[in-house]
Amino acid sequence: MTTHLVTDQRLAPLVEADDFDDLLRDIVKELAADHARLDRPAASPITSSSDSWRTRFRAIEAAIERLDPPTAAAGEGSAQRAADLLREVGWLAEQYTQHRDALFKARFHEGAIVEQAPEPGEAAWARDVLVEVAALACDVELLFGPRAGQRVFSWYHEFSNEHHPSSLAHFFLSYHALQHCLDADEIGRLDGGDVAELLAVARAHLEQAKPRLVLVGGGPGTGKSTLAAAIAEVVGWPVLTSQETRAELSGAAGDASDSHRRDRTDAVYAQLLERAETLLHQGEPVILDASWSYERHREQARASARAASSSVVEIECVLDPAIARERLAWEQSAPWDSGSDTPELVDVMAAQRSTWSEATAIDTSLPLLRTRSDALKAILGFPPLADPVDEPESSSA
Repeated sequence: MTTHLVTDQRLAPLVEADDFDDLLRDIVKELAADHARLDRPAASPITSSSDSWRTRFRAIEAAIERLDPPTAAAGEGSAQRAADLLREVGWLAEQYTQHRDALFKARFHEGAIVEQAPEPGEAAWARDVLVEVAALACDVELLFGPRAGQRVFSWYHEFSNEHHPSSLAHFFLSYHALQHCLDADEIGRLDGGDVAELLAVARAHLEQAKPRLVLVGGGPGTGKSTLAAAIAEVVGWPVLTSQETRAELSGAAGDASDSHRRDRTDAVYAQLLERAETLLHQGEPVILDASWSYERHREQARASARAASSSVVEIECVLDPAIARERLAWEQSAPWDSGSDTPELVDVMAAQRSTWSEATAIDTSLPLLRTRSDALKAILGFPPLADPVDEPESSSA
């Protein structure tokens, strides 16, 4: 990684330090304490809005486009790659800032906007605390890689109890990667290879910033709820389930006589998607656990994702019907409440289920760690860097 572009001088001692984590934690702790001492503005500033951030990204993209770094050493291919990346960064930033007014307004109400007068007599200026955290995280990532950068956000939450959707952290971090291009150009330390590298960092974070609507579906007994919960355990995203929504609408969780009627089912999916779309507008990815048996409901989900400038990931749990029936029979004999699905329902729902060609098929007869890893690869585009959950190899129940 291009370490000579890092601008935060506090990080210099960390490069060769044995106690890297302790030193970085102290820096993050100090930052959280500084933010706690600052005033909160009485009204939401215009600088913290979708329009404001859209304007900032456009301005910084235009400034980078005007840069003329020496590209001889890097070659013309690097310059073309930088130009392509800049266009993609611009498009992704525009997509993220669309339909995000609720997210940026919420930051003010959550007390995440602070104001400070840099010098006596100067007017106070407001900023989101996460912007400064992201600046530090960006420098740490350039020095030590993305996992180290993400620890900055985790530690800041630990010391400040500040909450934010992961998408916003990626969005702000991408902005600072772009800012590094201009900072390095000012001091004459930028070349064509650096531009492409920093733009690649910005693009990667903007890709991760785009909220995802994840549909986890399958017939009765296929383990879709188990898989949805396992995914959420790793990524930390909320899970909304059709079973809980159906219980709320019917007033009784196990009312099998009404559960699968078309009008009741349509109402359940409408409510599920309405709640999901609200979260997506707030920058929150969300996992929807339901059977997704019918194409009309899947298309409604895709429309909800488009309306919230979000991407949709579709996952179908597949399992031999005989195994699914065995699982449901065992759950029915268990002393806890196992829901209304019965072994007989496996064949009934299979006959009604429409083909789901857009979904990634996950074989849930495999161990849960394997199915979860396959699902995370479909959702994130790559397997998780590390699996924080220590659990034995077991099948998806």
